[in-house]
Amino acid sequence: MKKKQDSEIMLDILVDTTSIPNILLEYYKEFKLSEIEVIFLINLLRWKQKGISLDIESLNENTGYSPLEISQMVTDLIEKGFVSMNKKGFLNLNCFFDKMREAWGWQEAKVMRIAGEKDMVTDIDKEFSYIYKKFQEEMGRPLSGIEGEQIKDWFSTLSMGGELIYEALKKAVLLDKRNFQYINKILLDWHSKGYKNLKDLEKETKKYTPKQNDKKVKNKFREDQDANIFEDVFEVD
Repeated sequence: MKKKQDSEIMLDILVDTTSIPNILLEYYKEFKLSEIEVIFLINLLRWKQKGISLDIESLNENTGYSPLEISQMVTDLIEKGFVSMNKKGFLNLNCFFDKMREAWGWQEAKVMRIAGEKDMVTDIDKEFSYIYKKFQEEMGRPLSGIEGEQIKDWFSTLSMGGELIYEALKKAVLLDKRNFQYINKILLDWHSKGYKNLKDLEKETKKYTPKQNDKKVKNKFREDQDANIFEDVFEVD
């Protein structure tokens, strides 16, 4: 008899393969399955693929598990909803596939959550970059590392959106107080008043009469910037 070549042996090995859902290996702990139960489930798939009847008697005759091990494993998997048994004592794997569909839903939710978080981080990064650039333009110099961290702190600690940080910068420019200490005082004041966005700021602004020298004050701000001016009603010492 001709000895099989290594390639033929490998082909035999690959052909005799049991398909295992990767999602089972990823989420079995969430289902509170032990590694032993996972192996048993994989064997159930293998035995079904080989045509072995999935009843207790056949499993006792055709597997390497003892009757006690099979009985205990089947009982546990039925309790966890991974297999069911009909009146004739045959195991059904429909429950297993239902569980895999459930895990697939978890996986899709996870993918969507990660994608959403990534989009959120991207949006925040873009907003930070924009504000950082505006600060450099108005300060007329590169920002220091500490100043960059201060801007990040306004976003995170004070939960200030870029639009309010930008308004605080504009206010400081209008008053010719281009320094981070003054801008920080403005934002702390707005934070203490519960301002979350421009609408909150606009509501407060409408309570006051505009100053007569608005036109003169506007000229202090860069001509290429938005001329949306908020009155000096939030003056901070």
